Amino acid sequence: MTAVGEPFMEGKSRLEPIVTYRFDTGGHTLAIIQEGLTEQEIELVNSGKAELALYVDLPVLFLLYRFGGDSCCWLETPFSWHMTEGDKRAYPDESTPEALLNIVLVEAATGIVKVVRRIKLNSLFTAKLHETILAQSKTSFNGQSFAKHLNTVYNEMDVEEMVHAAVARHKE
Repeated sequence: MTAVGEPFMEGKSRLEPIVTYRFDTGGHTLAIIQEGLTEQEIELVNSGKAELALYVDLPVLFLLYRFGGDSCCWLETPFSWHMTEGDKRAYPDESTPEALLNIVLVEAATGIVKVVRRIKLNSLFTAKLHETILAQSKTSFNGQSFAKHLNTVYNEMDVEEMVHAAVARHKE
């Protein structure tokens, strides 16, 4: 696992801003790569109230998140098991009652990790997340169809509507 103060990606001193959720052989990871991070943003991700929601519109799973409670807005990142590199693909362990989510906050301008936080997800969230990932893994995949479906969801719903329609939530 990456450590605070180290490069997020070896050999890269600058990264494109992006947020990704991944589930692979390294477990569950929410990587937030942003430019111009403030001390307040770093502190919120490091120790602020974390809230997660899971919105599912197969074939897409959306991990919704915010740090800092009601004063902060919800953000989202889509996921498909099929988009994980083949040698890193993994199947969730259904016997795990509470999965761990690694949260990594990275300064895009330098590629340096500012926060590494681990959250133990509640059992309902874990079960729904694992159930959805397994359902994705059992379906065929077409990149164009996935992108089209993703665009349809974005055109029909905003992130607040996704939160209200979430199949599971987690608060810490």
